[in-house]
Amino acid sequence: MEVLAADIGYGFTKVVSASRVRVYPSVVIPKLHTHITVDIDTGESPDIVSYGNTEYLYGSKAMRFGKKSQFPPRHRCFTQSNTYAVLLLSALSLVRNRNVYFVTGLPVSVYENEGIKTSYQEWVLNILRPHGAINIKVLPQAMGAYYDAVLDIQGKPIDKNLLMKKCAVVDIGYYTTDIVVLDHLDLIYRETIPLGVSIACEFLVQELSSQKEISMHEAEMLLRGEKLFICGKPVDVSNTIEAAKDRAWNLISTAVTDRIGRGEDFHFVIPVGGGAVLYRDKLAQLFKEAHFSHNPSLSNAYGYFKYGIRQIRKGSKDA
Repeated sequence: MEVLAADIGYGFTKVVSASRVRVYPSVVIPKLHTHITVDIDTGESPDIVSYGNTEYLYGSKAMRFGKKSQFPPRHRCFTQSNTYAVLLLSALSLVRNRNVYFVTGLPVSVYENEGIKTSYQEWVLNILRPHGAINIKVLPQAMGAYYDAVLDIQGKPIDKNLLMKKCAVVDIGYYTTDIVVLDHLDLIYRETIPLGVSIACEFLVQELSSQKEISMHEAEMLLRGEKLFICGKPVDVSNTIEAAKDRAWNLISTAVTDRIGRGEDFHFVIPVGGGAVLYRDKLAQLFKEAHFSHNPSLSNAYGYFKYGIRQIRKGSKDA
């Protein structure tokens, strides 16, 4: 059995298997274009998925075909949309095994609703089962980062004493920030705050509109360090980018500290998500015991993978 872990967000989809790691924009459009070849191998992945009776493009390839291809505003039924289904199926491109243990996560505010969680799990399994996923496990989203911090790649505890410590995970995502607090392996607090990196993206879209119309995804890429090009020439918008980042940080950091303070009660605080990459220095100053993984934006996906490995190992021992 092969473990496949996916962290599907509004901004990016992160997928981890035993052999590969992929990160790509969570953009999906119907395949309407005609590919013209001049017999040049570009080395690109096809990034095409069939769902229902339609072929879809996803990721960077889908982004080429206009700004209308970008994600709509946040909506509650996203996890049961065609877009989400295509992103689920896209994750399977990382495995060839027909016997897959699939691990993913839901925001903590959704996960604690048993009816929604069960419905989601059944829906995902119905989509993936024909393609080889025979087991699926859904975790509270920020718990992936916790497992990434306390388990090694074989799913074994790095330090059993660490498991007994009180810690917090702060997962700064695109539209939301998830907080979970654990103490002696008990999940004692969880909350989803409706604030995320999208605040900075919305600011950039508005402030740059007089120079160039950009999408929310393009705004996020600017936050990540990409250049703004107008008529093929780079334009310096660094002051606007910093202003956008500060606006989002002020709101997010205030909301987080209102709930868990500056981490004084915790052995360590784990900042993750795209926001943890964007605000690494600020988070390190905010939380004296901040613990950063080698790649905070991938931490949930890595943690899901480690959890899956651990469950399979436990199952083989019990058999």
